[in-house]
Amino acid sequence: MKILGVTGTIGSGKSLFCTYLREFGATVIDADKLAKSIMVDDDQVRKQISEAFGQEAYHSDGSLYRSFLAEEAFAKGRSEELNKIVHPAVNSASMKLAEIARREGKPLFVKEAALLLHNGRGAEYDYIVWVQSDLSSRIERVQQRDGIDVNQVLSRNEKQKQLSEVASLIDEIVINDGTKEQLKKKAQIVFDRLVSVE
Repeated sequence: MKILGVTGTIGSGKSLFCTYLREFGATVIDADKLAKSIMVDDDQVRKQISEAFGQEAYHSDGSLYRSFLAEEAFAKGRSEELNKIVHPAVNSASMKLAEIARREGKPLFVKEAALLLHNGRGAEYDYIVWVQSDLSSRIERVQQRDGIDVNQVLSRNEKQKQLSEVASLIDEIVINDGTKEQLKKKAQIVFDRLVSVE
């Protein structure tokens, strides 16, 4: 079983690309969704977040106070602090899920993460794909998806690594500039190549 990392800037089409890989038989995890569940369910992570950002990081029912934490992390420049708490737990959980997929005989394990290459390339990846799309298309997608304005999209985009910064860590760039069907065909090519390589 190969381990594939899929990344790219906000709105590039990473999730759709990974949806197709799942259709073809890959096990796919979304690092952002995994992080959100870990921030609620992992007692050690909860404790660290509460100590760093205050008890206000969680509602009285135990759920994550997302808007408060987003404000603290992004607007106040503390995202790196939050990442240092959450990312090791996400990576550990990811590797456990990869091992389960391996035991189940899955052909490919895929981790989708915007911050996949934030601290370099992890040794666990056999292959890394960057999904690339032009800025205007990405802005339009994120606005439709999240209901936010252009400046908010641009602000999020600026906080992410750009292709020029991580090009040396990537094995393949998938250009998402056409139809969904065209992206699906590109996903099929990547899947077939990785699964056929012993």
